[in-house]
Formats: sequence, structure tokens, C-alpha cells
Amino acid sequence: MDEVDLEPMIVKYCEILAPLFQCEGDRFDFILALLRAAAHEGAGWDTLKESFQMLDDLQVLALAELPHEHFAQPEFTRLRLSLLEYCHLVEMDAPYEILANLCRVRLGLAVSYAPFVANTRRRNRSSRRQKSATGKMKRLHPKQKIDSLKSLTQQVGLPAIGSAFDDFYRAGLRNAIAHSDYIIFGDEFRMRGQTIPADDRARQPTCVVKLPRLHDLINHARAFYRAFVRVEKGALLSVGKNSGRGLRYDDLYKGLLEVLVDSDGYLCGGVIHWPNGTESSYERTSHGSKPLNILPLSGCFETFVGEKHTPHDPFSPLLKPGEAPKYSPLKSTGEGLTW
Repeated sequence: MDEVDLEPMIVKYCEILAPLFQCEGDRFDFILALLRAAAHEGAGWDTLKESFQMLDDLQVLALAELPHEHFAQPEFTRLRLSLLEYCHLVEMDAPYEILANLCRVRLGLAVSYAPFVANTRRRNRSSRRQKSATGKMKRLHPKQKIDSLKSLTQQVGLPAIGSAFDDFYRAGLRNAIAHSDYIIFGDEFRMRGQTIPADDRARQPTCVVKLPRLHDLINHARAFYRAFVRVEKGALLSVGKNSGRGLRYDDLYKGLLEVLVDSDGYLCGGVIHWPNGTESSYERTSHGSKPLNILPLSGCFETFVGEKHTPHDPFSPLLKPGEAPKYSPLKSTGEGLTW
């Protein structure tokens, strides 16, 4: 199969995805959603980075020279690598979770560390102490996640994002590859126990997929996720331009938001400086995932602001009457902060 120019498809998906990566809603939650906020994790623990490395490896292997003495049908070998790539693409948790949490931020919901199973409690900064939900969380299949995303993207007025998965995701194809329940024979990909809708007007279920159609589905998946990476990195770079200063963030408690960046200028964290000297922050770097005063309550992340006083100073409920605000300095420069 000749190599296909994916750029037009990538551009199309970038245009579909880009609006969701524009900050609308709580800015700190937006940062948490982009950075895939998690509990404390050690150095190098970044599943999305590992996934993209694997996909790069598969792509390089697929382009490698295949000696005929070892690979009698090199086109089938390349296709098998592409099938592994397809399965990995549609199974990755992180892109689904980023998209879901970006939708949640737009809807005024708190960022969830498990957005497909957590509740939908709305953000309420005046009631931060709640009991954690109990019970075992069930992992969802890609189709269930996609169905959830279709609902969320519909709610935020961006239904094209959810429907974009229809260009390439076929549950039967995913199942056949994941469970090794297929063969490649002649110009056909044949599944046993799985079907997908036929590519015709009737759309009748079929267990046989012609290879050109199979390649088309795989290429659309590649294009969508390459567009995702492009838009995600663009958002990290765009938000990172706000580093080096304190942004007014919370008019009630008088919190100031600082954006943290890595050596290349990409967003890597955020800090809320509260007027009582408390900080709520999250960082994701090569050294690991580091939350501070961010509590996983009821499936969602809630910031801890310290003690609230009654009565309190008119400036902020975090200050006693007559108490002056005292912010911690900027992490990036050490400069002091004032409201």
C-alpha cells in the first residue's frame, strides 16, 4: 500500500479540536486538565509520553528495510505493525481523559482523575471539604468513552469532536485486533466473531474488510491523534506565555495564579498563591507528578485554601479581621506578589 499524505486530514482534525483547547472556564482547572493531573508519581512516570514513543517506534519499524529472506510478505508485516498501532491509538487513556476534562471545565465541573466514572459535582470553591466517594471504579471500553465524549462535546457546543471518532473507530476491528481473532488473506482482513458496518449504503454488518478500507480507517486514526498532539502542544505553549507573573484568579478568596513552564516554554504546572501564604499547585515534569494542597475528593480535584475565618477581613475570608494579605513569592522569579 502506497504511503498516504496525512497532512490534509491532520489539518482538518486540528481545526475540529482547536476550539476545545482554548481556555473557557476556571483557569487553574484548565491547567489541571491539560497536564492530566494525578497523584504523586515518580520520575519518568508519564504514560502519554511512553505511548507516543511506542507509536514513533512502530512507525520507524514499518518504514524499515525488510529482507525478503525473513519477510516473505513485507506488505503484510507492515500491516500487522499498523494494526498494533491502531489498537494502541484507540486504547490510550490520556487523550480521552484530556478531552473529557476540557469539556468538564467548560461546563463548570471540577477536573476528575477518572472522568468517565467520577460524579459530575459542579465547582464550588466555598465548600471544599467533602467525603470521598467509595466503591471500586470500573474501567470503560473505548466505545463507552467515545459515547461519553459525544455527549460532553455536544453539551459544550463542539459535537464535531465526538463525531470525528466515527471516521475511524470500529469496535469490531478493535476487538479483533486486541483478541488476535483475525487473519489477513489475499486482499482482505477477516474477523471471526466480530463485525463492522459495511462501507456501502446498506451498512450491513460484515466480518470481511478489504485492505484499502482497512488502511483508510488506520490512516484516519493516525491523523486524528497526530492532530491531537499538535493542538495539545500548541495549547501548552500558548498557556506557557503567561508565566512569570501573578494573574488575578479568585475574586472571593483573592488567589493569584502563576503559570509554570519548562526550559522550552511549555506549560508544566500552575500555582495558586492565596493571601494567607498557602499555595495550591500542580506540576508535571520529568521528575514526576507533584500535587500540593489539591485533594482528590468525590472523584474530583479540589484545591485546599487553608482556614476560613468568621468574621473575616473584608479583603478575603482567608484573613482574620485586620490581617494583611501575605502572598508567597513567584516560583519562577522569587518576586513578591500583591493583589
